[in-house]
Amino acid sequence: MLRHMQCLDELSIEDCPEIKSLSIHHPPEHVEESGRLASSSDCQAVAQTWLTQDELLLHIPLNVLSTLKKLRMQSCPGVELCGNKEGFGGFTSLTELEISDCPMLLPSANERFSLPPSIPLLVIGHAPKKLQPYFPDNQTSLKKLLVWRSPNLKSLHLHSCTALEELEIRGHGQLAVLEGLQHLSSFRGLWITMNSDMCAAWVRKCLERESGSGLNHVLPPSLEKLVIRDLREEVVPYLLVQLPSLSKLKIRDSPKLTSLQLGFLGNLTELAVCNCLTLVDLPDVLHNLHSLKKIVLQNNPCLSRLPEKGLPPSLKELIIDDSCSLELKEQCRLLETGTLRVTFEQLSVAGQSVGSIPSLPSC
Repeated sequence: MLRHMQCLDELSIEDCPEIKSLSIHHPPEHVEESGRLASSSDCQAVAQTWLTQDELLLHIPLNVLSTLKKLRMQSCPGVELCGNKEGFGGFTSLTELEISDCPMLLPSANERFSLPPSIPLLVIGHAPKKLQPYFPDNQTSLKKLLVWRSPNLKSLHLHSCTALEELEIRGHGQLAVLEGLQHLSSFRGLWITMNSDMCAAWVRKCLERESGSGLNHVLPPSLEKLVIRDLREEVVPYLLVQLPSLSKLKIRDSPKLTSLQLGFLGNLTELAVCNCLTLVDLPDVLHNLHSLKKIVLQNNPCLSRLPEKGLPPSLKELIIDDSCSLELKEQCRLLETGTLRVTFEQLSVAGQSVGSIPSLPSC
């Protein structure tokens, strides 16, 4: 079917366990079944194709390859990429690539994952133990990387992703090694769930750097948005420091976090702390964060009071819910002025706040 097309913008292949090979080759001829040449209008008619046929071999002609911008492969466990030594690096026009539950399309633990320099968005599901995106000569346009549902992923290497701006990692219970992140000068946003192995690795690395008089932080100073789940106290002194560009911080679903330490985050404008069930204290440094405009406190039942030094005079909005103590509620109520709006919300049965936080990054 594909050999009769002269151009193709988008190709999505889903739930096709029968497909065993995805190959790239020169088509024998660029004609339709009727024998006539495909016109530009014909090309537009097939610009988006959803393939679900029971084919064991799928061939992508080179003329189609040169126009393909979006490729999505999902739930094709036996398919392999053949006919191209460069891997996906040969898909020179790709702008979006999504691979999920296709283990044979991803490299083994000791191999790099070759990608074309044209691609700005990469989505990987069910990643192998080691994922190492690779761009020859570091020529890359990759700006956003999403890795999800990858319980076997143990290490992610980003040294070649020099243009990366956003990284989102979900469902990665074993991830312990995240290399190259601190050297990405264009990096802006991170969505991540911590675990004990990752915390231990980051703390160990920072201590080694301290002993060698090196940098002791793990996140790049260009970071602007951070959403973090399951934050652990042992890594906080190394994680939330030396982030001069950070403007939005959301800490959520961190049941082991009892106290929160923040470095001087001079550009922080929005702070959300949600579902931290054992959190007792907020940091006193909040008073010195003169850019802070909004604070959201949701489902932190052990949080009993505001910091001793109070909140910054720059604060414009404070949102809390009814899980907090009566003392904290009263403190917040007394803070309300013509310039500071205090909002009280109710918790739903599931323990999630009814209100939303549209201006903060979601996780």
